[in-house]
Amino acid sequence: MINELACREHVTRRKGLGEMEKEKLIRVELKDGVICRMAKKAFNLFLAQNKILKFERSDGWVHVEIDSLRQPAPSRTYNGEERRYSF
Repeated sequence: MINELACREHVTRRKGLGEMEKEKLIRVELKDGVICRMAKKAFNLFLAQNKILKFERSDGWVHVEIDSLRQPAPSRTYNGEERRYSF
């Protein structure tokens, strides 16, 4: 189930070091009532799919449908005419 996968603690290996480090996880409550911690990428995916009811910031819980949220970063794809020279 995708909720279980997203809610597991993710572990990353630091380059050049043999020690493990926990990735910073965001505490969330999903619309189906599940409370868990998820990685930033999973959080952004669930937020875009409108599956998050609220999440915790350092100053308290943010209700997605009530409180103000940051807008996602604009796409960096170029939509204009191709200008590079082809050989």
